[in-house]
Amino acid sequence: MMKTTPTAEQERWGAAAGLLSLDVVVPFYAHMGLAIPDPKEFVQVLRKCILENRRTFEKNPNRIPDLKNTLLATLRHEFDPRTAEAFEEWIIHEFVFLPYDFAPLWHWDYVLVLARWDSQWWDALGFPPDFSERARARLEADVIDHDGLHKLADRIDQRPLSDWDLEMYSLHQFDDDDNDPYNWILQTVRKRRFSAYFRWIVDSLSDAQLQDLLVNADLVRERMETTRGFPPLLDLRRLLGEARYDQPTT
Repeated sequence: MMKTTPTAEQERWGAAAGLLSLDVVVPFYAHMGLAIPDPKEFVQVLRKCILENRRTFEKNPNRIPDLKNTLLATLRHEFDPRTAEAFEEWIIHEFVFLPYDFAPLWHWDYVLVLARWDSQWWDALGFPPDFSERARARLEADVIDHDGLHKLADRIDQRPLSDWDLEMYSLHQFDDDDNDPYNWILQTVRKRRFSAYFRWIVDSLSDAQLQDLLVNADLVRERMETTRGFPPLLDLRRLLGEARYDQPTT
């Protein structure tokens, strides 16, 4: 019998539903930008759809059930169309399932964070003098500093896993460090925070200053040993125009 292989979309939706169904992940919803009116009810909807999909697949292993449409239809029924639409948008634009979900934002993140630790590199970015230190301090406070998130994760780690979480950890090997749910949480939060930081820069600088930043940052990228192999950085205005990013909850 041929093995049934999920599509990339099915993998994304399956991963997101499994992750968000975990009790240990619910406290991170707001940090991840997931605005759900009733998280407890939302978790029950996710679990109901996951179990329904599992039963459907057991009856016919030759076809992977459509979890996406099942989940969206259930959300429209149990909540409302706006909640279903917002969740679909979050899956597409906010959730970091694979590394390329953060690219090309991640290339900017990497270059600016490295420059943050070296005054020579930071000055070479060419921010306006009255803006440069504010941008540097805000990058540290709003993007790099994950202390509050780590402390929340540490507190949650002290609690015993629920029965549902134990089953999901066993099925999906979530106790493997490389497959730890916190990795997805952290990357999703990072993308969200860095996107908000980007928007602040774009709103604060003129088009000419943004063009200078693009040119200067790309020169810095070429001169840094660890970023030399990156592709050219893309215009911030273009990046922000490609997807919708809301201000993160801190």
